[in-house]
Order: sequence, then structure tokens, then C-alpha cells
Amino acid sequence: MTTTATEIMQAEQAGALTVSDKPTTPMQMIAHAVANGAPVETMEKLLALQERWEAGEARKAFVAAMSAFKAKPPEIFRNRAVSHDRGKSTVFTHATLDNVCDALNVALASHGLSFRWETEQLEQGIIRVTCILTHAAGHSERTALQSTPDTSGSKNHVQAVGSTVTYLQRYTLLAATGIAVQGQDDDGAQGQKDQPITPEQVASLQAGLDETGADIQGFCKYMRVGALAEITMSGFGRAVAAIDAKRKKAGSA
Repeated sequence: MTTTATEIMQAEQAGALTVSDKPTTPMQMIAHAVANGAPVETMEKLLALQERWEAGEARKAFVAAMSAFKAKPPEIFRNRAVSHDRGKSTVFTHATLDNVCDALNVALASHGLSFRWETEQLEQGIIRVTCILTHAAGHSERTALQSTPDTSGSKNHVQAVGSTVTYLQRYTLLAATGIAVQGQDDDGAQGQKDQPITPEQVASLQAGLDETGADIQGFCKYMRVGALAEITMSGFGRAVAAIDAKRKKAGSA
């Protein structure tokens, strides 16, 4: 016999349930127990039963909401290219935290879901970030990752910590929601790489060209396109690297 059934029988034997139309939820059982002057021990058991019942209902609501969310998940694309030179030139692209949040906030909220983070600094400078995904009914699930501060480049200590926190926030949120960034695998489908860059990426290139005083027509000719908007995803990293090279050249002049 289940624990719930046993406690219901105990409540009946204690005289808490005397009406023929017996209650079907713990809250109804509590109401009947109060009306019939049930002893404190019975009330404590019923209140504990109510808490477990509410937790179970909240978890079921969370699972249902996540199922609905995953049935039509938002698409998240890489929107920033980063290049650096550590012995050899390297270019990679990623989805920024604000891009990930913008895509997930609305989609999750439409199903009663929200997210937040907790950040801890552990021994030896280890940083742990926990993403907490919560449903309006009250159930939460947690996903945690940890790492050392990102000391790459010329970051000071605060910047190194901030960089790692942002990185962990991005990946714990993606892990908690089960969402993969489009093109996350460098060996992904060529069809995705041949798609035009996004308007945000066009604006990013435009800003870089304006900053360096580069000739847009000359740059488009270099990229073998008629306009910035015609640059494909596969060529975006090369375009960013070219602008960065021009920026460094101007800075050393």
C-alpha cells in the first residue's frame, strides 16, 4: 500500500473523514479534518501530505511546460566572431550571452518558465555558476558548471572573473534548456555555412569598417560580394579577421 493511501486510512480511522463524499485531494482532507476536530498528529500528517502533493503537481507542470517548449524551440545563431593570434591566427564564432537570453526569455516565459543564476567563488579561485530554471508553479531544476578565471589576453583579475562568469552563464543556460546553438559544431552542414549573415552581423562589420576608415566597396571586392549583406556565415570569420588586421595596423602606425 502506498504511503498516501496509508495516511488516508489513518485519517479516516482518526475520525477526520466522516462524510460519505470523501475528499480526493490533501487540501480537501485538511478541510474535513478541521471541521471534525482532528487531533494535531493527524493534521501534521495531512499538512506533510499536502506539501508532497503540491511538489508533485509542480513537478508535473514543469515537465509539461518543458515538453511544450521543446516541441517548438527557438533558434539561436552564432552572432559574434573572435580572432586572436597565439602562434597562429585563429578565428571562431559563438553566440553571445545577450543573444542567447533574448532568444530564450520570450520562448520560456510563454510556457511559464524563467531562469536566473547563482554565482560562487570557491577555493583556489574556482568560479561556479548555477543556472536555475523555474516554473510558475514553483518547481525548479539546477544546472551547474565551474572553471578557473579566464586570464587569456591582457585581462586584469576582475575582467578574467567576469569573462568566466559570462561563459558559464551562457553554457549552463543552454544546458538547462537543452538547446544547441545553430552551427555549434565546426563540422556542421555546409548548407548552414552558406546562409547570409544576420543583420546584427552586418551591423557589426559596418561598425568595424567605419572605425578603421576602410572603403566598403573595396572591402566587398576583397570578400567577392556586392554588399556586406551578401557575406555568408562561412565567410564571416574571415571578414572579422580582415577588419581586426586593419585595426591593428592602424594602431601600430
